[in-house]
Amino acid sequence: MADSLKNQVLCSVFACLADQIMSRGKTSESFAAIIILLKNMKPEQPVVDFVAKKYLEIFRNNRDFPARHNIDALDAATRVIDFAASAAVVEEVIRETAKMGWYGRIEDMAKRLLNRGLTEQEMRWLVDSYLDHKGTQSNSAEETLCELARKYLKPQEARNVEIRLQKFRRAFESDPL
Repeated sequence: MADSLKNQVLCSVFACLADQIMSRGKTSESFAAIIILLKNMKPEQPVVDFVAKKYLEIFRNNRDFPARHNIDALDAATRVIDFAASAAVVEEVIRETAKMGWYGRIEDMAKRLLNRGLTEQEMRWLVDSYLDHKGTQSNSAEETLCELARKYLKPQEARNVEIRLQKFRRAFESDPL
């Protein structure tokens, strides 16, 4: 019973801190402070899950705040899951990470925390996210996405990813702006 009460108190404290963070606006520094608290407190899985879910809630639901807040919240969630989050919560964070197109960290998270590679759906989200953000083009990002596609998709699907990325590059380079 004492552990349960302790977990409830910790969850309440972290919920209050997260709400304060959103009202004050200095998100990355404040999220970092919560990460330090987690590191020093070594909380149990229910608390870690609660904090990660709270960050996901902030990421998904606070559209009235600047986009940077949402990105900071997802970044914090990717760091919180390292404190022994449940597999279900890790899957949730990885799903949102894929949808955001964060190809640089997702493979490591899946391997380290779930002992698996990327799923076909996660690959689709990564590629779609990259292609949907038409403001930038990066050869190194495209090379990484092609490498991941070859690693985790069937050969024909990987080839389709390469073709889509090539078309994107040509369209981007031919745009007069």
